Amino acid sequence: MESQLATIAGSASSTTEKQEKYMALMEDKLGMKDSAALQAGVAHLVSDAIPQAISRKVMAHVAPLMYSMLGKTNPALFEEVADFTVQQIRSSATSFEEADYALRKALFEHHKAGQDYISAANALAGIALENSSTLADAAVDAKANAVANHYVTVA
Repeated sequence: MESQLATIAGSASSTTEKQEKYMALMEDKLGMKDSAALQAGVAHLVSDAIPQAISRKVMAHVAPLMYSMLGKTNPALFEEVADFTVQQIRSSATSFEEADYALRKALFEHHKAGQDYISAANALAGIALENSSTLADAAVDAKANAVANHYVTVA
């Protein structure tokens, strides 16, 4: 996996081509349910070595796929990879709001389905809605209601 990631990073391809190659590689590893490769890919993508223009778009694409491709067929693997990804996102200097939001919502659904309500609440509690791009275009009242509803759900 590292050699494939290095090949993409070192290629002379355009930003769009690199994004597409990273997306295809990560989708392939999701389909293969390869935990080690997925974690290596996430660590590579959130590193400072990858330009934000590429990494943010790829992570926003991959995050929802984790739940749809792993969550229902292999919940333990989904939880492992999603927890790792959330930790990597949080420790990164780059902001991955869309990916973080999608993963935390998916982790919430995953834990809620397993009746692990404390873990579900913890997953949601990590979302910083006040700065979230998902509410950026919302009216002030709608934003306030969404934030309040979010925290009531967490509680």
